[in-house]
Amino acid sequence: MQPSDQDRAIEQERYERRATEFLHAPTRLGLDGAASVPVELRTPYLRYEAWVKQAARPGLTVLDVCCGDGRHSLTAAHTGCTITVSDIAPSNLAIARLRADRAGVVLETVAANAEHLPFPDAHFDLVTCAGSLSYVDLEIFLAEVTRILRPGGAFIFVDSLNHNPVYRLNRFIHYLRGQRSRSTLQRMPTMATLRRLGEVFPGLEVSYHGIFSFLAPILRIAGRERATRWLDAADRIFSLCRRQAFKVVGLGRKPRAVQ
Repeated sequence: MQPSDQDRAIEQERYERRATEFLHAPTRLGLDGAASVPVELRTPYLRYEAWVKQAARPGLTVLDVCCGDGRHSLTAAHTGCTITVSDIAPSNLAIARLRADRAGVVLETVAANAEHLPFPDAHFDLVTCAGSLSYVDLEIFLAEVTRILRPGGAFIFVDSLNHNPVYRLNRFIHYLRGQRSRSTLQRMPTMATLRRLGEVFPGLEVSYHGIFSFLAPILRIAGRERATRWLDAADRIFSLCRRQAFKVVGLGRKPRAVQ
């Protein structure tokens, strides 16, 4: 489903307002990357970062698309890559630059709609996306990602699945509170999304996490480190229930041209 102009405007205004409020009355930036996520929910982000670091090498070009405030944009920054980040909300990019300054790295920031990326064909070696697939029309977005990726380039993402009724209800509550637009609910990634990604990126690797992470508030009573071990073990034991996962991490590569 293609997002309506109205929904896109709502989302842009929401994130722009939130970022502007932060910039006018700055508080702590908070931690970057996986460290910013509660420990019992951190495993998929650690996997995401591990795959990004494996794919990133000195001299490569990286785009973090729909970067938000840059929280997950710096993973490849100390690998010698050239990093570009893009987002629809310019004030988000200002916060991303603050994060980069704090980390002592350089980012190029570009305000852009992820469905119309202002970059040349075959420009990037790696494109990353953390939690934003529900904000785009999948087919248009994939066409843009494959267009700007060089042959053999990687696309790495972390996002949520929409099959578990507990997580789906939570997103609906966010919608009722005005924290989501209707079209983002309708475009939440599903197993069909993953199948389509696998068609575009043959050999797509997918890692499933957090089948029972809705129990985290209860398990925290035993301590967060122990809760993390239990939740990660449950993912392994109940791997056949991966459709019910909270988060998925994917790594795919654009096919190389046939000689």
